[in-house]
Amino acid sequence: MKSPEALWTLCLLVLALLLIIIFRHRRKTTPEEAMPLDSENGEAFEQRGNVRMLVGEVEKAILDYDEAIRLLPENAMTYYYRGVAWLKKDKAKCISDLSEAVRLNPELGIAFWTRSVARLGTKDYDGAMEDSDRAIELEPMEGRYYRHRALVWKAKKDYAKAISRELANVGVDTTIYAIGQIGRKVDSFCGPPYTAEVLVAICPRLKRL
Repeated sequence: MKSPEALWTLCLLVLALLLIIIFRHRRKTTPEEAMPLDSENGEAFEQRGNVRMLVGEVEKAILDYDEAIRLLPENAMTYYYRGVAWLKKDKAKCISDLSEAVRLNPELGIAFWTRSVARLGTKDYDGAMEDSDRAIELEPMEGRYYRHRALVWKAKKDYAKAISRELANVGVDTTIYAIGQIGRKVDSFCGPPYTAEVLVAICPRLKRL
């Protein structure tokens, strides 16, 4: 559960995004105009970076995160946010930032999960599995962590574990979503010899699909 401070910050970011959209529609207002900054306020740079990410200005967001980190070098969340910004652009930099985030805050489950996503993209399957395990250990109620770990098992070609250990750990709706993400049909999830009948034997919950 998010803290009241985190929820309040999220509300402020959403409000800022709405204001940006309104002003841009009227006269192309920039994030700089919508959120003027104190040049020594690291949190303000972080928040503007988050707003820029929401509107798709990834490169400018990274610049804001750079400034935030310069001013607040021990803030794990800023490294996490910058790591997310690097995820599709440069996975090595993404992994580096996320590694610093979890060094600063070893309990930051979402950073382990995101680093697992990046490592899966670089085919570091063992690293991705290790990060997935840690994310689930820290936040066992997060269904998306199980769905992602199923993808890691699939990449490692351990299809039985992908079905029995991951999709069975979450609710039916999440099971349907996970199968949809991977293959739309139960038997297309793994292919021969893992037919629909075999998979149902491994994971009886699939009978309800």
